[in-house]
Amino acid sequence: MRYPLSNGDYAEGVLIVDTTGSPSTSGGGSGGATSALQTTGNTYLSTIAANTPSLGQALAASSVPVVLTAAQITTLTPPSSVGITGTVSVSASSLPLPSGAATASNQATANTSLASIATNTANIPALGQALAASSVPVVLTAAQVTTLTPPTSVGITGSVSVSGLMPAGTDYYNVGTAVSSNLKASSGNVYAITCSNQTTALVWFQLFNKATAPANGDTPVRSYPVYGATSTAPGFIILGQDSLGGSGISFSTGIGWAISSTATTLTLATASATNFITTVRYA
Repeated sequence: MRYPLSNGDYAEGVLIVDTTGSPSTSGGGSGGATSALQTTGNTYLSTIAANTPSLGQALAASSVPVVLTAAQITTLTPPSSVGITGTVSVSASSLPLPSGAATASNQATANTSLASIATNTANIPALGQALAASSVPVVLTAAQVTTLTPPTSVGITGSVSVSGLMPAGTDYYNVGTAVSSNLKASSGNVYAITCSNQTTALVWFQLFNKATAPANGDTPVRSYPVYGATSTAPGFIILGQDSLGGSGISFSTGIGWAISSTATTLTLATASATNFITTVRYA
């Protein structure tokens, strides 16, 4: 049907009538809105309105429960620590002190003790070793005293090798009685020699590897110069392990000695034997 409008246009619509030709009150067809259904809907809307919280922050009891996914929980979890770059200004007129924090009263006590120490700095010794009178007294525990007390003796297990000592042997003395002699007719070692010369001429103290007394023309295995005497002292030599070695000089056949006027072969000295005093340690 067409219905004229005030602006000259027409509005078209469909009028639904019942079987008698009267306008239908059911809205046409089944499933139309009814007053009873509207009342039921209004009841639900009232319940929703009553349970919808106001906007803004609220306590848990006044909030709508929401289930978050694991990814959302990770995103919303605050970091355990926050790094700060640069300088942060903090202004506070009063903050609570943590347990055990320093206080002004305790600092005053410490300052009193420091002032006492400063007054007695003369009693603080310089670094380094000092005599007892210039040292700070210290009381050691019994255990420390025991630890620092040196032992009365030291026990040694096993054998001990001592070097530098003169080996045992026989000491031969010639006090102005000969200018040559045989000390041993078999193998042996010479460990030390002394010889004095009271003549003014240079002579040589010589050692020979033979089982009999040396003779003119023999070749020595060792030849040591003994300078002539001065007006105040005789010439002399002293030969020990520093010159002959720790084990001395070895001889395979025998040990002989002589005073020679030549260095490389034996030429027995013609001066009186009383001018020469000789000692030899051998074995």
